Amino acid sequence: MSISTRVLLLVALLAIATVLGLYHQPGGRGGGSSTVTIPPHPRSSAEPNSAGVVFCGKDVKERVTAIINKARREAGVPPVKLVDLGLAQGKLAEMIDEGYFGHCNPRGLLYPLEHPGIVYYYVEENIGMTVGHPLQRFLLELARNHVYSMIYNDEAEHWGHRDSLLDPTNNLVDIACGVSGNRFYLVIYMLKAWINWTAPPHYDKGMVSAEGRVTLQSSSLVGVSVYEYKAPHVLSWPVKSGVEFTCQDYSIGMLYAVVGRGWAPGMGARVIEPAIYEVHGGWFHVSFPLPRPPNNSTYYVVVFWVKNTLGVKHPYDPSRYREEIPVGMLVVGGVRGFSRASEPLPGG
Repeated sequence: MSISTRVLLLVALLAIATVLGLYHQPGGRGGGSSTVTIPPHPRSSAEPNSAGVVFCGKDVKERVTAIINKARREAGVPPVKLVDLGLAQGKLAEMIDEGYFGHCNPRGLLYPLEHPGIVYYYVEENIGMTVGHPLQRFLLELARNHVYSMIYNDEAEHWGHRDSLLDPTNNLVDIACGVSGNRFYLVIYMLKAWINWTAPPHYDKGMVSAEGRVTLQSSSLVGVSVYEYKAPHVLSWPVKSGVEFTCQDYSIGMLYAVVGRGWAPGMGARVIEPAIYEVHGGWFHVSFPLPRPPNNSTYYVVVFWVKNTLGVKHPYDPSRYREEIPVGMLVVGGVRGFSRASEPLPGG
């Protein structure tokens, strides 16, 4: 697959990967699939906070991970490892604090874009919400029902949740769930963590630099792409519960540029000549110039691609990331400042 094909495919895949999650309100409108009847079960452990929000405990997150891994095992896909990055918890808290449900907030911004430096691996966002059920006693049951619907009853969302949760190129998962009033939220970030960063991607004085080693056997860096994300005009609407619905699609924007070789001219994107582009087996060191975004509502998202040597195809979409995997991600720009360094993640 050429770099031009690869970078165009990314935007299309992300647009359907994690469409608006699950919602149910008796007598109201719903987006996506509604949850099923919740049977009585013992109370799940929870972690309340001073604002009256009850967050799911670690045991609930572990059970949700087990449900995902059971489905992955049955589909012939390797398991994912549960990690706590603060990314899912942050997204959950933001939706509760700002009273919205969607992939972008009321300002039109994706959570990972407004909080650069939290994670340098590639992420896919899956979200769900339930309104109107008895909630605090049934956190695990609510989470379980959302995950089952995402995997087995996702036709209304073009199977985007299922394709993300069962993607063999994802190897980590960050989960958060909780209740605020009569609303239950679930956030699942699936991560492609296949690089051990010796120098995580960073932006300084107009230059993007990164150094690391690909952990996939016999794999190596095959390309770097840059996307331009402009905060959209958010068409949102309130529901009876007071929640504002926002963006239904999770997309990092349109292709802005590609770095170095392999680009097919005429596709309408810039070609950035790198200052450093060294690849030796799994090790790589890349450095290239990138201008600051022109305003605070524009972001550049740098994506690092490696060769797919997993040997496991997606059970429902064999062409999905078949040859190359987006495994690294750097956000440049935005209201909260430019990207900053962080600690490497476990796994990979």
